[in-house]
Amino acid sequence: MKLTFAASVLAVALGCASGSPVDLAERATATGCNSYKLVTVRGTFVPQNSTLGYSGMLSQTKAAVSGGASYDIVYPAMVDFPDSLPKGVTALTRYLSTQIKSCPSQKLALIGYSQGAEVIDRVTQYILPTKNATLFNTIKAIVLIGDPLHTPGNSANVDSKGGNSTAKYEGHALLEGSKVIPQAYNKAKKLLNICADKDSICATSEPGSNFDAHLSYIQDAGVQKLGSKFIIARLQA
Repeated sequence: MKLTFAASVLAVALGCASGSPVDLAERATATGCNSYKLVTVRGTFVPQNSTLGYSGMLSQTKAAVSGGASYDIVYPAMVDFPDSLPKGVTALTRYLSTQIKSCPSQKLALIGYSQGAEVIDRVTQYILPTKNATLFNTIKAIVLIGDPLHTPGNSANVDSKGGNSTAKYEGHALLEGSKVIPQAYNKAKKLLNICADKDSICATSEPGSNFDAHLSYIQDAGVQKLGSKFIIARLQA
């Protein structure tokens, strides 16, 4: 990602009301136990505790399902991916491990935007029905937004309208042997992978792909509704 992209992201982050920070009272209780926890992993250059990219998903879910809270994973989210991604993986892994031990009856939903989506991709390699089954069962929903490891043909792939126009495209970081999210999450219907039309991060090979499309989720009410509807259904199942 070029530095001009960083400026674009930060400009939107600072000027967009839908990316407002999580309230301080909630942050103070987010490490405790709730009926469910919405665990977010932010995108590159997005400020810590901003809800940029999934603000509506959080607010709509909390309005529909009582007893929830959200927590934003603390990690660099910077363009130095060899440093930032592993730190994100470590932080998310530790947080989930702590939560499952401290709050065994609490449900979890994970939401990741851009680099945050790749962090979740990597962490889920170690959370499977055959390996860490208790945590796998506790995670009720995962929503990935603009995933750099977007994998063609995945049954969970949808575009911003819930269709399949971007389902066949590869993410820009997808290579042979990449740690994509395991198929077990698709089979259990826990995963929704949203990739906007022409998003250069998750649909790199689509003709006309561009970075502006990667920012489109932020103010797209349809995307926010799509994500929250999925999470709500999974939490209530």
